[in-house]
Amino acid sequence: MEEILKYEHVQVCFNGRPVVNDVSFSLRKGEILGIVGESGSGKSTLLRAAMGLLGPGGLVTRGDIWFDGADLPDLPPKTMHRLRGARLGMIFQDGRASLCPIRTIESQMYESLNAHKNRFSPGKHEPSSRQEQKISRPRAREMALDLFEKLNLPDGERVLKSYPFELSGGMNQRVCIAMAVLKNPDVLLADEPTSALDVRTQKQIVDTLARLHRELDMSMIIVSHDMAVIKALADHVLVLKDGNVMEYGPTSRVFSSPASSYTKLLLESVPRIRPQSSPGG
Repeated sequence: MEEILKYEHVQVCFNGRPVVNDVSFSLRKGEILGIVGESGSGKSTLLRAAMGLLGPGGLVTRGDIWFDGADLPDLPPKTMHRLRGARLGMIFQDGRASLCPIRTIESQMYESLNAHKNRFSPGKHEPSSRQEQKISRPRAREMALDLFEKLNLPDGERVLKSYPFELSGGMNQRVCIAMAVLKNPDVLLADEPTSALDVRTQKQIVDTLARLHRELDMSMIIVSHDMAVIKALADHVLVLKDGNVMEYGPTSRVFSSPASSYTKLLLESVPRIRPQSSPGG
C-alpha cells in the first residue's frame, strides 16, 4: 500500500530543548494511524510539526517529514499555507476555540472552502495546472448540508445560521470536522478530537470519523490518550512516552500482545465495565 506521509528520525525542540526524539513511522493511503500516550508525551507536537504550526521556539531539528515528494519542515511558509486545509486537514482538540465567535458557521465554512482554489504539489513548489473556480455561496451551502448529513449533524440549516456559542461542544466539534474535510484533503490529522467531550458525544465523534474513513477512504492520524478510541479506529498504533517511541505496530498486535511495559500499563488503565448481576444472582 502506498505511503502518503512518512516521518524519518524526527526530533523536535522548543527553545533548544528536545521534546520529541528520533520518531519514525509511516501512514499509508486509506489507513488510520493512532498515536497514544500520556499528556506531555509529544503526540500533538508530531502533528503540529507536519502542519508547520509549532509556534515560537518550536523547530524540527533533525529528520524528515515526507509528503508528496517534499520534506515538510523545509518548505517555505507560503508553500505550507497552500497545503494546510487543501491537502493536509487538521481537527483541533477544542472545536469552539477553533472557530471565530463573532461569525456564523456558514460564513466560516464558505471562507474555508474557498481558501484554496487549486490542488498543490509541494514537491514541485507550484500550483498544479488544474485550477478550480471559486465556489458560490449556494453551492457551498449545498456541500455543507450534504456533509452535515454524513456527520449525523441534525438541523443543518440552523447550524449554518448559528454562531459557535449557540451550539454544543459536540456540534462545534462536528462543524470543525466538516470544515477540515470540505476540501477532501489527502490526510486528516485529528488532535485529541474527543477529549473535551462527554462520553456520549465522544462515541458520536468516533462514529463520525469512522464513517468518514469508510465513505471517503481518507488517510488519518488520530492523537489520543484514550486507548479505547485508538482501538476502535486505528489500523496501526504508535505509543509515545516523554517524546520517545515505546511501541509501533498493527493495532491488533499491540493490544493483544504489547511488547512494552509502558503499553501494558496504558492498557491496564482502560476502564472495564463489569456485567451486572442478574436479579437474585
